[in-house]
Amino acid sequence: MVKTNQNEIVTADLSKFGFREIDMAAKLLKEYANNEPQDISDGVTLNLNMNSGNVFLSDENYSSFLLTDNDKIEQWHNCPYCGHEGFKADMEHEPQDKECTEYMNQLKQEGE
Repeated sequence: MVKTNQNEIVTADLSKFGFREIDMAAKLLKEYANNEPQDISDGVTLNLNMNSGNVFLSDENYSSFLLTDNDKIEQWHNCPYCGHEGFKADMEHEPQDKECTEYMNQLKQEGE
């Protein structure tokens, strides 16, 4: 009998992926094989967030990479100060404080 952790949010166990998630994983892996993101590090794993249903790649630095609506892999960002999250294009938001503003500016500079 296999023991499962009921509190598990993120899994790399493909047996826990549904048909939809397997399809998403196939698209993600195909794009990864054809256009590996420059900012992805070593130690890449395929994962499923069982709460959101998002399928994503994660590297050894715990950076996450998802498919955009136009099927391109991009890094998923999360503001460590206010919790706002999204792709780089989605990260423009009303800053909560000075550190939040600095984080947004840092993201902008990385793309230049």
